[in-house]
Amino acid sequence: MAVFSNAKFRWREPPDYIAWRDRQSVDSGKWWTGLVGTSAVCGVMMLLWFLARFMPGRTPPSPVLAFMLSAGLGLFLSYLLPPLLRLCPSEVKLTERGIVVHRGSAQTRFAWSKVEGFEFREAREHELLCLRLRDGGLVELALDPGIPRTGLDAFLTAKILP
Repeated sequence: MAVFSNAKFRWREPPDYIAWRDRQSVDSGKWWTGLVGTSAVCGVMMLLWFLARFMPGRTPPSPVLAFMLSAGLGLFLSYLLPPLLRLCPSEVKLTERGIVVHRGSAQTRFAWSKVEGFEFREAREHELLCLRLRDGGLVELALDPGIPRTGLDAFLTAKILP
């Protein structure tokens, strides 16, 4: 049995709002995170290459080739993969047990017991569903214009404010 099943409401967040939100999160990141990620991947791969030299019957590639491959993998994982993952759409599901947000292979879940309240706001020409979490966090989800607001409001009121 699935933890979150039978979606009562399901929609995809508008792509232009997702792109704006992604730009905000990228702009707030530190300049050195890509460099640290590349260095970490390169360091782990070179450590594995070093350990592979001691395996009998194996001939690992030359140190120069191993370094070039590990640096290439580090650059791909740190600089090229995140923009590719940002191209994935975001799908929101409201179920009897909670909220599920899918984006690419990532999935974020919020049980109704962790949500303290909600409100609707307007931002960047989109209507947002803002959820206040009990731990003080705030989750903003852009609504699809096709979602019936009155039905959504009644459902959220029944789940969050019993």
